Amino acid sequence: MRGLSSDNVLAIADEVCAAHGVVVRDFAALAAVSGVSTASFHGVRVFGSASAMASKVSEMIRLLEPLSGKNETFAAVIQRVLLDINK
Repeated sequence: MRGLSSDNVLAIADEVCAAHGVVVRDFAALAAVSGVSTASFHGVRVFGSASAMASKVSEMIRLLEPLSGKNETFAAVIQRVLLDINK
């Protein structure tokens, strides 16, 4: 199962920001989102499926609101990317 690096999350955030006229307001939240997508303990991933991981990452974006707006859009884009890279 593949997650996203902090740099990947930032790149996607930058695209959403450019498209919608918003800005990143919390870079630590972007790092946290990345961490959720790659979380494991002793080498064991915390999610049983890519779908569960993508759903939780999307939920975390909506809760943390790392962008100044359009966080729902950002959450949907990240979720789609995670599902696509894990096909």
